[in-house]
Parts: sequence; structure tokens; C-alpha cells
Amino acid sequence: ASDAGSVKNWGGTYKQVYNGATAVVSHYTRQPRGAPLQQVKLVRMFDLEKSFAVTLSYRDGDRYLLQPVTERILASLKSSKP
Repeated sequence: ASDAGSVKNWGGTYKQVYNGATAVVSHYTRQPRGAPLQQVKLVRMFDLEKSFAVTLSYRDGDRYLLQPVTERILASLKSSKP
């Protein structure tokens, strides 16, 4: 079992639209026991019967490299509706 650690900073929850698909995004910083801080985005996509959630996280020290990658992943999400 992994230790998700404790939430160190809550960035909030907000509505976001990715290529026509509505999502609820929560952003926070967590610190697993004995590990460095991690940035986390929990994204819940609402697309009729094909709704899903995805969690993207990376070590805070790698932010400069991995934040653009996670943003690109999020930008690739789209609605399955025609």
C-alpha cells in the first residue's frame, strides 16, 4: 500500500472546459511520508456515459520539466460528443 501523505496546500476546485468536455479540477500539494512535495491535479471529466477521472502528479522539484507535460495531457482531453 502506498502512503498518499498529507495535503500541505489546497489550491481549490474549479470548473474547466477541455476541447468541449466539462471537467471539475482540484489542485493541491501533498507530501507522502519520507518523500518530497508533490503537485497533484485531480480531473473529473463529465461526458455523458463516458465520464472518468484522472490524477496527474509529479514531484514539486521537477515542476519545471513536468508541469508542461501534464498541461499538454490535459489539453489533449476532448469530448466524445460529435
